[in-house]
Amino acid sequence: MGSAKKDMKKALGASLKAEEQAVKNRFEKAESVFAGKDVSAKENRTLKATSKVIRDSFTMIEKDYDLISALKERYLKLGISVNKSQILRAGLNALDNMADEKLIKIVNDLAEVKTGRPTT
Repeated sequence: MGSAKKDMKKALGASLKAEEQAVKNRFEKAESVFAGKDVSAKENRTLKATSKVIRDSFTMIEKDYDLISALKERYLKLGISVNKSQILRAGLNALDNMADEKLIKIVNDLAEVKTGRPTT
């Protein structure tokens, strides 16, 4: 009888795992429908991100840092969860696609920030 319990437990575990995956897939499909995106878009995005990841640090004023949080909240209201890295990378892509005149104006409008680590 011990073997039957193990088999049943194994079958139940596999069934639960399959159901969890099915629910996850349904939610992803529903989110893509509400966002007006193709379900395969997330898969393609993951495949494109095969470049080497580089960790860096930088200095910014508090207002700009708060803007990252505000943008994260804005995305959440749109039903999309993003992190700081995604917001910064999206901003870089937007700047890269911008006309030169607008690109120059944006950087000229930024407040000067002292670079480096603060002294304690």
